[in-house]
Amino acid sequence: MRLRFILLVTLVTILALATTAYAAPSLASITTGTPERCNGSTGTNFVIAEGGNITPMNISGDAQTDAWQGFYGEITGQIILGDNSCDKMYDWSLVNLSGEVYLSVNNAVAWAAIAGQQVCTVDEGLTGTGSDRVNRTFTNNTLAGWDVGGTPINGACQTYTYVNNASQNVSFEEIILNDGTTQYIYATKINADTAGFDGNTHDYQIIVPDNTSTQTTTYYVYVEFN
Repeated sequence: MRLRFILLVTLVTILALATTAYAAPSLASITTGTPERCNGSTGTNFVIAEGGNITPMNISGDAQTDAWQGFYGEITGQIILGDNSCDKMYDWSLVNLSGEVYLSVNNAVAWAAIAGQQVCTVDEGLTGTGSDRVNRTFTNNTLAGWDVGGTPINGACQTYTYVNNASQNVSFEEIILNDGTTQYIYATKINADTAGFDGNTHDYQIIVPDNTSTQTTTYYVYVEFN
């Protein structure tokens, strides 16, 4: 009788741990700041013309994309034991901040069906087919260390946002996921207190496509802590 009781307690403990470790990403509470955008290249932008002269002139410039929106910032959170209203019976502070941030136009992602998106020509209905289209931003790659709600992701369209105004492939990895629909999920790793695109430290950076014909696209934000 005693042995049977011990086995039952062990099984309940294992199930509880599995639920904690493999809980699906949850909708997050967010606070947004003031949007910014580049209004053109800096540097000399005029030339003196004098009749009779022929002058070589090399030109460089930056054109702000209308196809992508970038988000970055800090992350706080807890692990909680709560009911359907998120009333807490108990909570735990995060010891090491790690996990993923997800953005999707879908407010009810089917996390049980999640998979890596490996065809990178998706969402051209949003971005168009210009130089900044999706498959010139993301490329299909083999992945390591990606787990979404208990599902390992071994391959997906992948990119890295910039650090210190330059491209890199170490921090702020981003991939595209799908849940069997055409509403794709953009996911990035949480990199706590890491130098970001502007040289300041951030916990995450992510870019998502925007509908260039309507100018705005609504995204729902999810977070998963490891």
